[in-house]
Amino acid sequence: CVYAAGCSFPGRRYITLRRCGRINRQKIEVAIPTPRKPLHSLERTRGSPTTSGQFKRFQWRAEVRRAPLAAEATRIMMANCFMIFHVLVLASIIRVYPVEAEASSVISGGSAAAATAATAAATAPSAEKTAQVLEKPFDNAEEKVKELESILHYIKNNNHPRQCSDLLRAGQRNDGIYTIYHNKAPQGQDVYCNMKADGGGWTVIQRRGQFKNRVFHFYRNWTEYANGFGDPSQEYWIGNEALNAMTSGKRDMTLRIVLRNTTSDKVSIYYSKFRVSNAAKMYQLEMGNFIGPQGWDAMRHADGQKFSTYDQDNDVSTYNCAEQYRGAWWYSDCHACNPNGLNLNGYHESYGDGIEWSIREHTGKLYYYSYPYMEMMIRPARLLEGKEKDLKFFANQ
Repeated sequence: CVYAAGCSFPGRRYITLRRCGRINRQKIEVAIPTPRKPLHSLERTRGSPTTSGQFKRFQWRAEVRRAPLAAEATRIMMANCFMIFHVLVLASIIRVYPVEAEASSVISGGSAAAATAATAAATAPSAEKTAQVLEKPFDNAEEKVKELESILHYIKNNNHPRQCSDLLRAGQRNDGIYTIYHNKAPQGQDVYCNMKADGGGWTVIQRRGQFKNRVFHFYRNWTEYANGFGDPSQEYWIGNEALNAMTSGKRDMTLRIVLRNTTSDKVSIYYSKFRVSNAAKMYQLEMGNFIGPQGWDAMRHADGQKFSTYDQDNDVSTYNCAEQYRGAWWYSDCHACNPNGLNLNGYHESYGDGIEWSIREHTGKLYYYSYPYMEMMIRPARLLEGKEKDLKFFANQ
């Protein structure tokens, strides 16, 4: 025999089922929604006789059967409400692009309108995708909610400038320090943007100069070069992690190098492709074609090499090139340029350990010359389409 004893709590009722006979000590509790009738008003009916001769039971089975159906209906209703909420939020984001407030704090000296334009461009693909999602039939509410959440996540992570070229497209035209966002710096990283040279949009990744820093300012370990160091407005290295994040996408990046001597004479050198791999591959370098004055392709030896520091020797030489020449670079065996060497500011007596860039016709002489000023910067290669002739002109200026 089976008989039930009911007890109620706010918003829920519990029924305790007890079995008679040999297993009368077993106790089962089932939580069900509140029945339409209170338990004490449920009618008692006679049922099949049991071993103990008792004929007691409650008509509660119908209520128990309704419980799963009620739970399923509640789940579907909640999912639909949740989806409608996300649709409304997404629609407001797509129509309004609410980034003016944060643009003023993100961009140093920039205009909020320019940042809004960049955000609108980044959000346009997601708006089209959202329209496609909303046109689908509402057969599976939970799946549609997840898809809309992924679109919201995409918008959130693409409404910030990822490099200086994004700021250029947004209307920025002034050189200075800006904040960019990439997957290795989701909270933002301050960099120096060159918006004047050769059309602008250059993200400066390295600068050497006379800023009263110590001679050994760039003689640092593997971790420091991975994370970056220095002041973006003075001498600094953007960091190998940032280089990997900015150059490992589908589009190629172009490298521009500017060298200047004590009399302010300068030369500009370009490489059509500049790509840095991740830490697992020791930030291995991949380079494209050289564009510049004849004989100045001193960085060609770095192509395909792994990055080395004095505490992480990854070059192909029998000795540690970074330790020998007091720098950190994509050394081979060992170098024809040493941009991160000692800041010796002009001619010096030590061999090849300054900010050195050899010229083919004057290799021996320039191993004893440290450039007082040097900059390295990158931007998307597509901005250079059809400009190779112009770059050759700029390289000679």
